[in-house]
Amino acid sequence: MLVSSTERLNPTSPSASFGKEVAQRTLSNQITTMQDHSRYSVSDPANPQFQAFATLDYSTLMGLKQDELTLTIRTKLDNGQRSTVLRGGEQFKKILAHFAGRFTSIRGSWSYDDNLEAFNRAVAAGAQPEEAALKTWTGQQAAAAGYTRVVIRSLEGRAGDYKKVVASFFRP
Repeated sequence: MLVSSTERLNPTSPSASFGKEVAQRTLSNQITTMQDHSRYSVSDPANPQFQAFATLDYSTLMGLKQDELTLTIRTKLDNGQRSTVLRGGEQFKKILAHFAGRFTSIRGSWSYDDNLEAFNRAVAAGAQPEEAALKTWTGQQAAAAGYTRVVIRSLEGRAGDYKKVVASFFRP
């Protein structure tokens, strides 16, 4: 159910079944947004392949329990087509603001597109995987927000030709 920004969901209705979700259509730019305490989701109604999605996940890394922000932002397709309403940097900042103070790290998982290409280029040029992660778009956004320490969670494939990379970014 989509409602305008001046309408509110009835908290007892079936459409509000997963807690305090707020579904909203921003009329000025036609972006569909769904948010609650533990997730953020935005999509371009003209092409739902363009989206920004984030969740808070509880994880353990090197024996430390933490809340990790896992995000996926896609504003460009392989054919070069771009969303006319979603901007990656803007969505990254909105996601961080939505979850402010509730996470200790940001997780990036890359199996296609620009982040994976940038990571592989950096590794092929001699960078260590942690350094290469900071050369990706996600790494640059995370670093700009103060998350500059990288832990590589997994690498699939060969150096310089990885098929999937999972990295976590922490504050130093």
